[in-house]
Amino acid sequence: MFDKRITVPDSKMEVFLTARVPAKLREILKAHVSRDTHMNESEFLRQAVREKLQREAPDLYEKLVRSR
Repeated sequence: MFDKRITVPDSKMEVFLTARVPAKLREILKAHVSRDTHMNESEFLRQAVREKLQREAPDLYEKLVRSR
């Protein structure tokens, strides 16, 4: 259903985003990442954002996919 991974080939195109989350959510995230196939929390969050965009803004998601 969802693309498993979309990477941006040029690291100059990457930016840092910061978000505050409740401590309990962070604990749950860490536990999930440790038993899932995600390499780390950042990869999990990138995938979650991609999936949400694909579901809720498919036109914008297509632009992301085409720009690779």
